[in-house]
Amino acid sequence: MPESEEKVRLTVFVPPWVRTALKQKLAPTTISQSQFVANLLESVLLEEGYGPQEKKYTSLVELVEFNYETLLADTTISKQVLDQLIKGKRPDTVTALRIALALDMQESDIKNLTENQERKEDVKNSV
Repeated sequence: MPESEEKVRLTVFVPPWVRTALKQKLAPTTISQSQFVANLLESVLLEEGYGPQEKKYTSLVELVEFNYETLLADTTISKQVLDQLIKGKRPDTVTALRIALALDMQESDIKNLTENQERKEDVKNSV
């Protein structure tokens, strides 16, 4: 199973018997409960056709355009605000955080994409 370098925390609540059974199952191994669950989830998701996001975005505009429907459905960001972001408007802090959370990204990723976009516009305007 491919091991990605970046990890994020996921909290899972299970009935007490599941935790006990998992401890018993893993006792003779060196695999942690966390790693076992992570491997299991990754395996199931890969089998169902899900995989790591390979798209590398160069600007916030590109990110929002590519994920427009997801952002509209999974956040409270309005269509009007998303349309303004596509036109190059800088997101406020709350909007940036909502985008990051919805797309499993870091706030710093959104900030970097916004800065890349602004640099592109500065170069374009100086020519």
